[in-house]
Amino acid sequence: PFLDSVLSATDIRNFPRKNFPAVLISGNSDLYVPSEYSVKTWRSHWPSIDVRLVNSGHVSGMVLNRHVIISSAIDVLRTVATSTSSPVNHRQEDATLL
Repeated sequence: PFLDSVLSATDIRNFPRKNFPAVLISGNSDLYVPSEYSVKTWRSHWPSIDVRLVNSGHVSGMVLNRHVIISSAIDVLRTVATSTSSPVNHRQEDATLL
């Protein structure tokens, strides 16, 4: 119960909806944020998000898929650079949730 309450505090639905470019990299074996949850929930709460699945778990995804993280960051920066709206124009709390 304690761990459930702590983890539920990080649920995206507890935060304001977003509307600027972002990438979510989710491991298809992630037990903390299962991919079937993340794709459906994140896209409904953050329509402009690009969800990318990697063949890994939560931590191993960060360790073994560094190239995906780097290329995704570059893709988001390119999107922001070519769009008319930028996260810089959003409230400070929006920027910290990226």
